Amino acid sequence: IASYIKAGNLEDLTDLYASEGWDKVFPAGLIKTLTIGGKIYGVPVNIHRANVLWWNPAAAKKAGITAAPKTLAELFADLEKFKKSGIDGIALAGNGDWAIAHLFDYTLLASMGPDKFNGLWDGTTSWSGPEVKAAIANFKKILSYGNSDKSLDWPTAGKLVTSGKAGFFIMGDWASAQWQSDGLKLGTDYTFAAAPGTVGIYQWLSDSFTLPVGAKHKEAALAWLKVCGSLAGQDTFNPLKGSIAVRTDSDPTKYDAYLQSAMADWKKDTLVGSTVHGVNMNNGFMAAYNTVVGKYYNGGAKDDAGFAKELAAAFTANPNA
Repeated sequence: IASYIKAGNLEDLTDLYASEGWDKVFPAGLIKTLTIGGKIYGVPVNIHRANVLWWNPAAAKKAGITAAPKTLAELFADLEKFKKSGIDGIALAGNGDWAIAHLFDYTLLASMGPDKFNGLWDGTTSWSGPEVKAAIANFKKILSYGNSDKSLDWPTAGKLVTSGKAGFFIMGDWASAQWQSDGLKLGTDYTFAAAPGTVGIYQWLSDSFTLPVGAKHKEAALAWLKVCGSLAGQDTFNPLKGSIAVRTDSDPTKYDAYLQSAMADWKKDTLVGSTVHGVNMNNGFMAAYNTVVGKYYNGGAKDDAGFAKELAAAFTANPNA
């Protein structure tokens, strides 16, 4: 939300944090991402995990896969096993670019690790360096195991996995909520693990609500924000959304097995932001990032080096400062 804060579009919510006690139950690191100039501008309702690997247990068993891949090398070996079993190794969602950019963002992280990945956003890791080159090669290889239809949205791509027509799906944990609303059962129709190469890393994002400057119904908006930050509000909303509560006093018994595992990982894993979902960079870069990755996926980039150059140009044209 930094772009909106800098444009003067949002009200300061620091006093609301104090009156509601959120400064004591929201993680300090998350509050920091919503703070500019010592003022807090958003109320986070949840934490999503971006780097989740999903698969169909029956399809994996048929392919001879008995455990979740933990490394990129293991991922590629399993993608080949799915291919030999007669299905696509991975489900790809090209509609709208963001889901493919989500996959690329994961691949960057898995290929270079959290320190080099974070360096992409502060300029200490070069877009023309060997780390990005290796990540693009891995991304290209992952794409080669995907479905040929490039027009799928993410729910449709996800159904390829739950129906046994594709092997893996790398998508945020909102996928689980979608599948449960479709009547599928966690552990039977689909299961999960941290995406390969990112075990011990939690790539996160958060949905937040704000108070616009000049809101016509300010008191009603403030009442809504209080619900968003409340324990009852978060423990009612998040089990349905497929996310975990921001509040550290949340009740784990209200959440399913996946979300309980996410709660545990959030407390112990290395935390890294999701670029596609607005944590690492501004809105201008986010839009350009999605477009450039989508162009590459659809064959518009001339070559891998050209892809890297377009990513670098997007970063240069949209600085955070």
